[in-house]
Amino acid sequence: MDTHRGTRTGGILKGVMRKASAIVQIIVILLIVGFGTYHLYQGNFEVSIATMPFLLVYYVFVIGLRKKQGGNND
Repeated sequence: MDTHRGTRTGGILKGVMRKASAIVQIIVILLIVGFGTYHLYQGNFEVSIATMPFLLVYYVFVIGLRKKQGGNND
């Protein structure tokens, strides 16, 4: 009985951590895009384009994790 309850709690905590991770990722992406957009409207084209590598690295990281996990979309 004790191990079943521990497994359930572990599953709940794992779900909460996934949600927290997703929220943090969304905030980081929005900050990067917002930073680039702000500087684009200020006329700093170089600074605006300088944020692109961060987005590309993030994209490659996410794709790499999905391939490593076998493409699970849960």
